[in-house]
Amino acid sequence: MLFNLDTLTLKKPNEVKHVDNAKKVCGMLGSIYLNGLGVKQDLGLAKQWLNLGLELKDGFSINALGQMYLDGLGVEQSTSTAKALFKQAAFEGSTDGLVNYALSLIDGSPTLAFEYFSKAKFFSSNIRAAYYMADMYRDGIGTFKSCTSAAYGYGGVGYMGDWAGSLLKEGDKAYERGAIESALLNYLIAAEIGMKVGIADTAYLLEKQIKLLEESGDEPLLFGNLKRYKKLLAVYYTRAANMRVPDARLKQGDMYYYGIGVDRDYGKASSAYLLSAENDGDAMGMYNIGYMYEFGIGVQRDYHLAKRWYDKSLEAYGENVGRLPLFGAPSIEDTRLGGANSPLVQKDGFGAGSLNRLDNKDDSSEKSSDKGNSNSVQTD
Repeated sequence: MLFNLDTLTLKKPNEVKHVDNAKKVCGMLGSIYLNGLGVKQDLGLAKQWLNLGLELKDGFSINALGQMYLDGLGVEQSTSTAKALFKQAAFEGSTDGLVNYALSLIDGSPTLAFEYFSKAKFFSSNIRAAYYMADMYRDGIGTFKSCTSAAYGYGGVGYMGDWAGSLLKEGDKAYERGAIESALLNYLIAAEIGMKVGIADTAYLLEKQIKLLEESGDEPLLFGNLKRYKKLLAVYYTRAANMRVPDARLKQGDMYYYGIGVDRDYGKASSAYLLSAENDGDAMGMYNIGYMYEFGIGVQRDYHLAKRWYDKSLEAYGENVGRLPLFGAPSIEDTRLGGANSPLVQKDGFGAGSLNRLDNKDDSSEKSSDKGNSNSVQTD
């Protein structure tokens, strides 16, 4: 028991050491008194609980005690004592202690500091470790200089941060009560922070809004006009595809195939469908690239490759992946217009051809065939 019998008062720290899980209690209580969480801040009592945690070899307690010595909170400030405590905390399994110890080494032993940051990030996805690693990649300290690795690291910090959870939750709540614009704004902010889920939700909601606005003829409340919605849709599906969101590469192919938010480009559409088929194992992507090989849309016509991809799509999804068998597909004109018989129009939401276009009727199949596969799909 942690409380004195028949009271709500805690036992003294030295009376708790034999209680099960006592060291965890020491760390929590020490932190509560150190930060004044629900109680009046008491640095003396915090030190007592954390010292008991030190005696019981609790990494969390030892790290917090080290922070007290580093900042001179209720004790005489001592960088050397703090460093020793951070090292001991890391040894006892505290990843925060490992990060703090790495910080104490960064000036004298940057390579070792980077190694400890890497361990903290790898074993517990420590957000502070990820941030400091990105800084070191940016400046070339303790490791090679790499702006790409730094940008990836900062993106990871955005993705792991606690702030993103509230944005997504608020977006979900707004969506559930029908406040689509409010939901979209929350998802957009989460997306710009770097949240993978925010990027996927933004793309999905933009697509949904485009359909509703086209059907109703209403003016959009955000972003000015429908054309800008479509441009943003293409941008966010590209970002989602580059973060390996399921079906996003397939949707990127749709953007290029139908010219939604981007210039119509069958070469880039075929490249996106091919990436979807090869990298994501998407049956619809397999069917679409097979169809394009069959009719030479954006690629050189090749019946052998067409049949190979059709067969793969059948293996992955079953006979319903396409409406018609090889050599029995509808005309290119019908497909290009997004007609009812189009094998590229199969399912709502994520999936090939879910956004139908009835414009751009002046394109010819010959023009699409001549384009070949000279254009690569956008991946940045």
